[in-house]
Amino acid sequence: MADEPEDDEFAEDGSPDGRQARWDGHNEARRKRLLDAAIELLDERPPGTELRMAEIAERAGLRRPVIYRYFTDRQDLQAAIDQEIARRLVSLIMPIFDPHKPVIDIIHDSIAVYVHWSEEHPGLRHVIDRGFQTAGGSVQKGVSDLALLVSQLVFTALQGFRVRLRDSDLAYVDPLVHGLIEAVVGTVRRWVSLEERPPAGMLVHLATESVWYIMAGHAHALGMQLERDQKLAELPDLD
Repeated sequence: MADEPEDDEFAEDGSPDGRQARWDGHNEARRKRLLDAAIELLDERPPGTELRMAEIAERAGLRRPVIYRYFTDRQDLQAAIDQEIARRLVSLIMPIFDPHKPVIDIIHDSIAVYVHWSEEHPGLRHVIDRGFQTAGGSVQKGVSDLALLVSQLVFTALQGFRVRLRDSDLAYVDPLVHGLIEAVVGTVRRWVSLEERPPAGMLVHLATESVWYIMAGHAHALGMQLERDQKLAELPDLD
């Protein structure tokens, strides 16, 4: 087990601000070690495995009581783990949302990332599944950046097509975006539960088409002719 620094390790490093900065970095590094350890264990175990605090600390190379310096209790630690798993997943998907790519490719590629990630990390996928069934929970907070980005792309498209909506109409964009994300998560949840799964490529294709039809249908209702190969960067002047 790795040695833990004493509380006065950083006492002689200059100004109070300097000492505080070093302590902040030290604490953040330890917190990350604990989250990394928990996520590694979940990734190795069968879906739904409950981890013990002691084994998380052991994997992190720390003593068990150290956990309570960074997390108030087991529930606080679990919330942090869930949110971090969601954040890491989102970091894999975010680069796909390029306004210079066709809309259909953005949809397809982002779904493909989630499907293949789910195959490779069943223990972590279980955390996402469980979290999406808790409204406003840690997992949903973890994907908030992705939902915000999708919402911004929707607003960009509306502006580019010069669609004028009331504030009350715009308020529905956020729940609709979250609903689309949850629909994909639910589809993959059902797919992985099947004893005989259809090929992953077919699932990605059908899920892509389903999301596309929903988006294109809403666009048509608003008087927008959204094409599959439409690139948001090529919409009319947005100024």
